[in-house]
Amino acid sequence: MEKLVELAQDDITKPSECLFVAFNKYFTKGIIETEVNYLKDCVKLVNGLAETEEGIDDMLEYKEKIILKSMIKSFNSVKKKSNEAVVEDMLEIFHVIAETSEEGNELLLSLTPDFIGFVVDNSEQWKFSIRLEACKLLNLLIESTSSITNELKESISYQQFIKSFGTCLMNAGDYELQATLMEALFRLVSIDEKCQLTKQWFSTTQLQNSFMAIRNEDFETDCRRFLNQFNGSHADKQRVYSVPVACINLGRYQLKKPKDSKITDFWLDFNIDSCSISTFVDDESSDEDNSDWEMVCIKKEMVRDFRVNLATDKTILILKLYEPSCTLVPFAPQASETYVKINFERQYNVTPAIEKLFGHVKYVELPISSPSISSTPAHHMTGRASSAITALIVRGKIHERQTIEAAQDQTISSSKHSPEENVTKLSVANELLPDEKVKDYTDEEKSVFPADEKSSIKPSKEEKK
Repeated sequence: MEKLVELAQDDITKPSECLFVAFNKYFTKGIIETEVNYLKDCVKLVNGLAETEEGIDDMLEYKEKIILKSMIKSFNSVKKKSNEAVVEDMLEIFHVIAETSEEGNELLLSLTPDFIGFVVDNSEQWKFSIRLEACKLLNLLIESTSSITNELKESISYQQFIKSFGTCLMNAGDYELQATLMEALFRLVSIDEKCQLTKQWFSTTQLQNSFMAIRNEDFETDCRRFLNQFNGSHADKQRVYSVPVACINLGRYQLKKPKDSKITDFWLDFNIDSCSISTFVDDESSDEDNSDWEMVCIKKEMVRDFRVNLATDKTILILKLYEPSCTLVPFAPQASETYVKINFERQYNVTPAIEKLFGHVKYVELPISSPSISSTPAHHMTGRASSAITALIVRGKIHERQTIEAAQDQTISSSKHSPEENVTKLSVANELLPDEKVKDYTDEEKSVFPADEKSSIKPSKEEKK
């Protein structure tokens, strides 16, 4: 299979018929035997074909699209078996094909009810990454069609999605998935349908009015405003916490707010169901005249430990990662620091969000100093960006992120009582171990994370299993 992958990635060699014959057999064997390694190789092959000028189209032309038709036919049976590893690989293959081929896109439209089904189904049936990828793929497909087919509108999954959209939005538990769902809805229903259904989806007049105020031309900004209100209205059931940040540092490297005149706040989202923290930042490697946005996502599994510092006018969240923090974005300069420092204005009580995501908060007296450093951004290749808010220009391999822009609403209320009243601060000045025991810590990190102290990160449901 490696030789076939190399052949597919060769820009000079036109993919041959023998390649497609072998690929079809290999894929079929992977489905029948549910062999993950086989399908991983198929993913590599399709990505290799996408790098050639017309590789995907050549594959589709082979025996009147027999390969893709076989994939589509197999997908339902794979989904019924709830084999998440196989489903995830097939979704990735479909995404590459949809991005690079109009013919492939048209064939894949028949699967849109299935993709909606991943979102409508009980959130615990499918892991988060599958639900998000299916919804992104749904948006990519319906964006390219001029009208929604009757087959889709008559499907059970579509009708469930329209009927229970408010519940789907609440159960998403992740801001990116919520924004992707919102975009899908706006593509699937008309203005008149939204007017009729908004009272069914949202219980308060404020939410109904905020939803109806979303304009297509300012979708990202208005969507952010609405989702902040929506998430903040669920009190104890809240699963996404959005709060403005003063600054974010990856070690000593300071990230910048996206360059956009409409942005008033630098939003950061605590996503409970996807166990992550996410935000959008300015891609400093892009041209000044064509600023791109880069999504920064810190998954809980990346975090070794965390501390909170309560300064006079700000709250500082300090995350200790397993890997250097510069790896979170492709344009950050290489550095050894493994911490991330996030500054919030003190008026925002971020403790509930931090505790819900990471567990019991440990406070530290000494703030970590992390002055920003300037450097020439490293050249990077942007990978396949498939989000509800991403414009995909496939042929030119250009991915320009039209991200959710910030709005005015504050979803985390001011704290009436300082958390200092209920916790014992940790004095770490005398807890440092000899250097040989903390070789992976910088001097700044040693002052915050004693090397012999047990991590305060609580395990997620998946980790407990």
